[in-house]
Amino acid sequence: MKKLYTLGFGLVFVSVAFFVSSDIALAEVKLPSWSGSGNLDKELDNKGKAIAKVASTVVAALAIIGMLVGAAFFAVNKGEEGKKWIFGGGIGLIVAGSVAAIATLFLTK
Repeated sequence: MKKLYTLGFGLVFVSVAFFVSSDIALAEVKLPSWSGSGNLDKELDNKGKAIAKVASTVVAALAIIGMLVGAAFFAVNKGEEGKKWIFGGGIGLIVAGSVAAIATLFLTK
């Protein structure tokens, strides 16, 4: 008798799940407001270019600040420390230039 109740409950559960899932599957899909207008590729390209520009600008600014700190170390006769900061700033400028070059390469069509 217990198996019969379990089987009956299982059939009811499966039937309800089937009818509920079919209603969910046929529900209307609401897209975001930005998806209906314009070209998505163009919008993503513009956002990617803006992100790459900001990233390279930030890295370049930090690199220049590092070089200025290195120059300040030279001014107070700490040449070895100054060389490290200027070398790090130069590496930062190379990274900033690479970010800009890679972004330009991949984001222009």
